[in-house]
Formats: sequence, structure tokens, C-alpha cells
Amino acid sequence: MLERSPFLQAYPNPSAGPVYVVYEIPEGVERAELQVVDATGKLILTRNMAPQNGILELTGLGSGLCIATLRCDGIRLGVVKVNITP
Repeated sequence: MLERSPFLQAYPNPSAGPVYVVYEIPEGVERAELQVVDATGKLILTRNMAPQNGILELTGLGSGLCIATLRCDGIRLGVVKVNITP
């Protein structure tokens, strides 16, 4: 079971349309990256993030369960399950 992270959230979840990922990057971080994998573990999206807080719109992922992971300077800070419905 994934614990809720203060650094990464997704809404609406589940969603039949776009999902908005809200992220917080702590001060002093030099490199931030968001990765999204599908239920099989296949990497479907990688985004380098600016070292600031923000919202990223995810579209075109296809239906099913995805997992978004936020890494800052190589350290995993947040993980959120995203359920895309048909």
C-alpha cells in the first residue's frame, strides 16, 4: 500500500479525462523528475521538472492503473496511483 505523500498528489482520481498532478519540490533541489509507469511497470512518461512547485496535466495515458513517482536529486519523494477509467 502506498502512503500519501505531501510532495505529490493527483486529482481527479479516478478520472475519465485528464489528471492533474500537483507536486512540491523542496528548496535546494537541483534536479526533479516525474516518471509514470503502467500496471506492468512499463515506463510511459518521463518529465524533468523545474525546481519549483506546480501542476502537471497528464493526458493520453490510456485506461488502467498508472503509478507516478517524483524523484528529487535521485531520491524518491512521492508516489501516487492514478486510475484512468474508459
